[in-house]
Formats: sequence, structure tokens, C-alpha cells
Amino acid sequence: MHKQLLCTLAAELLIGTDVKICSTVGFPAGSASTATKIFEATNAIKEGASEIDMVINLGLLKSKNYVSVMKDISAVKTAISNIPLKVIIEISELNKNEIVKASQICSDANADFITTSTGFSKGGATFTAVKIIKKQLEIP
Repeated sequence: MHKQLLCTLAAELLIGTDVKICSTVGFPAGSASTATKIFEATNAIKEGASEIDMVINLGLLKSKNYVSVMKDISAVKTAISNIPLKVIIEISELNKNEIVKASQICSDANADFITTSTGFSKGGATFTAVKIIKKQLEIP
């Protein structure tokens, strides 16, 4: 079943509850175009999603095309306005410096949350990675 149909079904089944519906965009590698991510996000919201999980573009991040990564995240956040945007940075694919940079970019792009993994890679959250992310988000 298509994920947008699942959002619609979930929204119908959860009427009258406090349960939030989240949909992913750019899943699982973040390589979809920004326009595709915007379409996926706005359509998911129309269908009942109340949060969006966006996968960071790993290819752009790994190639140090930081401006494009920032524009990608910012464009999705602008398109969804006050809907929470969680950016998945896939820490198992990143070294410490890349986790630092991804965290800084997410913060600068006004992402509401940073998450560590999609579950489709070789590992998930680690205490060390969470400490690195937290340090980047602390206000001096």
C-alpha cells in the first residue's frame, strides 16, 4: 500500500486520539530531489501526517556539498511551515566530523529534531553519536 494511502487510513483510524502520524520523505537514502521531498512532505500532510521524517542527502553530505544539503532541508522545512521536521542523519554511515557537520546543518536549516538512523543501515543510535549531536545543539 502506498505510504500516502497509509497516512489517510491512519488519520481515519486515529480520529479523536492524541496519536500523531509521521511520514518519511526521501527514504531511505535521502537521494530524492528537493522537489520530490517537498511533494512527498506536503502531500503526506494533506493526507493526515502531523510530523515529517526527512532523510538527509547522504551523497551530498559525503561529497561536502554542504550548501546543497542546507538548501534541501531548508526548502522542506519552509514548505511544511510549523509541522515538525525530523532529519535522519544515518550516523552509521558517517564519521565524527560528518556527524558534527550534519548536526550543524540541521540546526542552521531550522530542523526541529535530529534523528540517528533509518533502521535500514548497519547500525542505529550510539551514545557517542548522541553526545556529538547534543554538543552541536547546545547554546553557548
